[in-house]
Amino acid sequence: MADFDDTEHWEEDLGPSKSELKRQMIALQKLGERLVALPEKKLARIPLGDERLAKAIFEARRIRSKNALKRQHQFIGKLMRNIDPAAIEQALAELDQQHQHQVDAFHAIEQLRDQALPTPMPTDNNCASSYCNTPANNASKNHRPRRVNCFST
Repeated sequence: MADFDDTEHWEEDLGPSKSELKRQMIALQKLGERLVALPEKKLARIPLGDERLAKAIFEARRIRSKNALKRQHQFIGKLMRNIDPAAIEQALAELDQQHQHQVDAFHAIEQLRDQALPTPMPTDNNCASSYCNTPANNASKNHRPRRVNCFST
């Protein structure tokens, strides 16, 4: 019997596995779902590159049936296989970055506000408990309850 050495057959590049292809398709479908969820003004800033893809995204926004929307998302993922998603991903990353800058600026303003206030405001629970424990409120349910000023010192 002759020795059969088939190691060179296994060393050749077989390309991505079936599982890897499926992961890539699911990633494209998720990217398409993000595009469908974007407001129109933000979507207009995304370079879609394909008119059929744009029509499919706008059609997905009109669909209300859960199963039909799932099929439309799959169709959008299929259309995205024919284009380079790097430009779309980059544009979405820039939108996310802009949003994060806005959130950070808002948090900075909130911190400045908290530092500027001399004393903390009373919580609603403190105000409600002082309102509910007033003698006029406990005396009779037919009379209009007396107002309590929670903000007086």
